[in-house]
Formats: sequence, structure tokens, C-alpha cells
Amino acid sequence: MVNMTTPSSTRLLWAVHCHQPVGNFDFVFENAFASAYDPFVQVLERHPTIGVDFHFSGILLDWLDENRPEYLDRVGRLVSSGQCGLLAGAYYEPILPPLPYHDQVGQIVALRKRLKERFGVEPNGMWLAERVWEPGLPAALAEAGIEYTLLDGTHFKQVGFGEDALFGRWLTESEGKVVSVYPIHDGMRDLIPFSDVDRAVQALRELAVPGGCDVVFGDDGEKFGDWPGTHQLCYEQGWLDRFFEQVEADPLLSVRPVSQAFGKSKARGMAYLPAASYHEMMEWAESASRQKELRAARTDLKDAGRWDPISPFVRGVSWRNFLVRYPESNRMHKMASRLSRQVREELEDGKPSAKRKSTLLEARDHVWQAQCNCGYWHGVFGGLYLPHLRRAIHGHLARAESLLRAGETLVGREDWDLDGEDEILLASGGQFLSIHPGQGGGVPVWYLDKAAINLADSMTRAPEAYHARITGEEGKGDGTKLADQFEGQDPELAAALRYDAAPRTSGLVWWFPLGTDPSTWTREREAANWVGGAWSVEAVGRGKAPSCDLRVEREGLVFHRTLKLLSEHRVETVVTVENKTANELVGTVGLEWMVNLLAGDAHDRWIRPFGGEKARLGTTGEGATGAELADEWLGLKLRIDGGDGSQVTWQGIHTVNQSVGGYEKVYQGTSILSSRELTIPAGGISHLRVVFEIQQPAGPAPL
Repeated sequence: MVNMTTPSSTRLLWAVHCHQPVGNFDFVFENAFASAYDPFVQVLERHPTIGVDFHFSGILLDWLDENRPEYLDRVGRLVSSGQCGLLAGAYYEPILPPLPYHDQVGQIVALRKRLKERFGVEPNGMWLAERVWEPGLPAALAEAGIEYTLLDGTHFKQVGFGEDALFGRWLTESEGKVVSVYPIHDGMRDLIPFSDVDRAVQALRELAVPGGCDVVFGDDGEKFGDWPGTHQLCYEQGWLDRFFEQVEADPLLSVRPVSQAFGKSKARGMAYLPAASYHEMMEWAESASRQKELRAARTDLKDAGRWDPISPFVRGVSWRNFLVRYPESNRMHKMASRLSRQVREELEDGKPSAKRKSTLLEARDHVWQAQCNCGYWHGVFGGLYLPHLRRAIHGHLARAESLLRAGETLVGREDWDLDGEDEILLASGGQFLSIHPGQGGGVPVWYLDKAAINLADSMTRAPEAYHARITGEEGKGDGTKLADQFEGQDPELAAALRYDAAPRTSGLVWWFPLGTDPSTWTREREAANWVGGAWSVEAVGRGKAPSCDLRVEREGLVFHRTLKLLSEHRVETVVTVENKTANELVGTVGLEWMVNLLAGDAHDRWIRPFGGEKARLGTTGEGATGAELADEWLGLKLRIDGGDGSQVTWQGIHTVNQSVGGYEKVYQGTSILSSRELTIPAGGISHLRVVFEIQQPAGPAPL
């Protein structure tokens, strides 16, 4: 029992999460280091009675060890002195629940081992990426040696915990494996560092109880210097120094690492928490229309003074809904899971040689890197719309696939993306293609191992909730969150908004009957001209070259599309059109290629129609017969040849997106249409033949 004469006090348990995604630009690491990571440690060095826990993702830890080892030495001294502590996590910062169990455990164990090697400490607490929680996680955490983690107050409120319960630690379990969970205090997270220092300190005092109160604050390290305006706030204006000085001056307040508090106070009871994340994440996972409805409902409830009591009952959806909203995300996730299973089965069920085992472990590391969460989702944070982050994910998957296949030819059928329809897999040498008959015969996955890219990677443009602010349909947000600070209407970006009637992928067949203008394809890809829907599989064979033949019938026309890997450097695609009507038909058949070389306005990445001039990849243009493309930085060259009588048309594809810096226009690849006008007599057949030549770099491109 607490002695009520004991002075009331508050201990702020502080954890700072520092992370950069796999595939992020080196200058981003440098800027974050200079603006946030380094000055934050300098502040701690000036305040030896203030302590925090550091969590470094394995990606950032490796970068720091290679580029700023003296910084990690300084962190190590803070840890060894007892001032600060460390939290583990999953090595490449994946969203844990959707991962195979063995990868959940393996990635956590790997980072704990790495921290032990670097700092001499093997933490038993962890930072959970984006605090995405599902009730089955404790078993994996416990097996990996984790005893506690931090979650948002949102998780607790959704199962009825009141504000007075969001302190200290609670216990939860799955399969009889128990871990502790600390609720992060939402109020303190909103105040630090955006409120007045006096207000933040007073809020801590108001939380004090006799015998002491443990209040958990966990947030991104980038919030302290790398977010817009925060470097000036935290360091030039001295917010952090002033906050810590006031805490140090008050004997009833302290700031300590969570790791030092764990186990020194009794758990408050059991907590079975739902599948959840922070409330913004669950809102972002909603469809665009439901996000708008949710925002409108929240505004109405606030205006009516009813929001506070009802807010625990209002929530978005599970993080996994991103895999439903965005097929691009789902394909990356399912390919990573597919390759992970292959690695595990061969490691555990087979008896690989020492050389093969080394290859399998290398492939596993590529898969683990491809599981880094940032490129799988989209909100204010989340990099699904950033092509360089998707390139890194696909690049590691391409390398893993190539290592596992060991150069063997592949011809197969497999529902690897779990959509209920078999895909056709073709591979030769360093390239791997997945053809999706049920989705218009599209080829959304076209891996080149040395270049480490998915050549067909793009984003199908669809409405996002914040587009209403860009067009002026909704005003600027009036809240305190980062997204609420973004400016509203932007006529230039509003004019760039486009939505796709057909998926952005390779291999799509188009038909423009006489009387329709094929040139409109570069402006509006009308769904009526896309030969979409489910194509039937006529043949899949090895023969002289891995190949597949698809067929579909539309309004008296029979379309066949045959794709062959003539070699690891040449792909031939033939589209034949059979006229089954009683009349001669005239029209233009087109075959679309999606090529993403990442930069739409870079001088060293270009497209050049045969006999024409180089153009930037983000432009629109046309030429006769075919075109050459190059990424001089990667050392990749491409050639598309539709033969005599054909035409090539291209269009740079851009999306309008929200990011931590505001709204921006982002290049998502170049769509290229090889086309040919056909005159087909009644009962006759005509065709378009396109050869795609690929020259990969001599050695592995950097990832």
C-alpha cells in the first residue's frame, strides 16, 4: 500500500526510435544524423542525470557504424555509464504481424546479437515497428528473448482502459508466453516538443501520484531535429535543454530509460490488446472514401462536444488493409513470404552443403531487407509511393530469387500472391517474370537480378483522401498533427491529378477500333480500349524457350498473346488478332510496357525513339518502330522494337502524394505503347511482334 504522505512524483520513461529505410538515399541518412541524431546525443551529454533508451534499426545501426562510428562510441559511453539504455527490435524494421513466424523471431534475435557485439548489451525490451500489434505476437517475442515492448495508449483504450490506467506496465500473453507492455502516453507525445516548455513540465507534474508514477514517452528520433521546423525548435531555440533543465531542477520529476524501470515495479495486471496501431495509421489504412467519412464524423462529434467519450469506440482498420488497398504492396509482401518459405524449407528440411547454406543465408538476408516496412504503406509517413524504396524491396527480392534459383530455367504455375488465381512464372538466367492471366495478362513483376530492379514496377493511380485538400474540396487541417500543418489547395498539383482505369503494369493489350484515336492513350487510358479481364491459359511450356500463350475473346475478335524468353537478354511478345466476324475490321493493336528507371528528370536516364533524340523519362512522346532506354547510373540498357509499320508512344507517369514534407509530384515510371494498325479480313488473322532486349550491368548494381 502506498503511504499517502509520500510526495507525489513523476518519472518520465523516455524511448527514442531512430530509423532510416532500406534503400533510402545516403544524403537522407547524413541530414538526419546532422539535424537530429547527433545534436540529441549532445544534449544528453550536457545533462548527465537525464536518461533515455535508444532504439536503432539495424539499417541505421550499420550505416552509423560504417560512416559515424565515433557517434556510436559516444552512445556506448552513455549506455555503459548507466545514463542511457538500449532497446532491440526486428533488424530491418519490418511490420512484425504479417511476417512468417520464423522471420519474426529471426530478425529480433539478429538485432539483439548485433547490439551485444557493438555495445556489450543484449536488450530484453524492443521497439515494435509502427506499434503494429496483433494478439498472437507475444509467443514470437518471448521466443526471441523479449520481455517487454511499448504500445500506444490507443491499443489500451480500445479495450476499455481509462486514462488512469495508461501508466506503468501490463502483462499479456499468447500460447502461454508472457511479455510486458507499456502504454505510451498520448498526451505527453503531443506536447513534446511542440508545446511551450512550461506547459509540458506542468503536465508531468499534474500526472504525479504519491509513491511515483511511471509515464512512458516513446517517439521517433527524427521528431527531434529532422521533421520540418524541429531542428530550430529543439536546438537553436533550446527546447530540449530548457525542458531537461526544468526537470533537473524539480526533485519530484525525472527522465529515465524504460529499460532501467523494467522489473523494478509490479505489473498492474493483464491486458489483452486488439490488432491495432496508432490511430492515424489505422485511419490511413482505410480506403480514401472511408477516411473522408471518418474525418467528417470526427469533426461533427467534436462540434457537438461528444468526441472525448466516444473516441475510444472510433477506429480505423488493421495495418493489413494496406495489402488490400494497394496490390503493389501485396505483391511485395507475398513474394517476400514465398522466398522466405523457400529458404526455410531448404535450410530445415534439406541437407545443404556448406556452400549452399552460405547462399541460403545470403538469400535470407535479402528477404529480411525486403521486409523493411516503409515501402509497404502510405500515410504522412510510409514510402509506398516512393519508387526508390520500392526499388530496394524489389531489388532484394530479385537478388534472393536469383540466388535460390541458381541460374536454372523456371517454368511454372503458382498462386504465389494468394489471389485465388495461378500466376505463370518464367525465368531464364538473370530475369524472372510473373504473368497474371486473371488480371488482363499483366506482368507486374519483372525482376532483373544484376540491376536489382522490378522493371515493371509502378503505382496504379487512385484517389487518396488528402487529394480533397489539394483540389480545395476540403480546407487545411485544424489539428496539431504534422499533416494538419500542410497547406491546402494547390492548383498546380490539382491539375496533375490523374486516376487510372487500367492497372499500371507491363504486358497489357489494347485495341483501338477504327474511329477511335490511339493517341488519346497518353492522356486518358480508356477502360473500353483495354483488353482486360481474365485471359485463359492456352499453353505454358519450356520448349526451346520458357513461354506462355494466353487467349481472350472480345466482340468477335480473338486475341492471343504469346510471350517467350528467347534468352536472358531477349523477350519476344506476339499479339495476334483473329477476326471472327463476317466483315473486314480495321483497328490498332497495342502492347504496353511499364518501365521504371526511378528518375523522370535525370540526364543519365533517358528514352530515345529510333532515329530520334534523347528525352527524359518523365516526358510524353512518340516515334516510329521502337525506342532505346538507358539508366546510365545502373548500367542498364533496353531496346523495344515493334518492327516495320509499328509505332512507339510513351508517357511519364506521375502521382500526387503526401509525405512528411507536404504534397509532391512523384515520377512512377514510363508507360510505353508499341502499336500497329491492322486491316483484318473476315476470318483473317494479323499480328504485332515486339522484341524487348535487355543489357544488364556487368556486375551487381548497388542497393
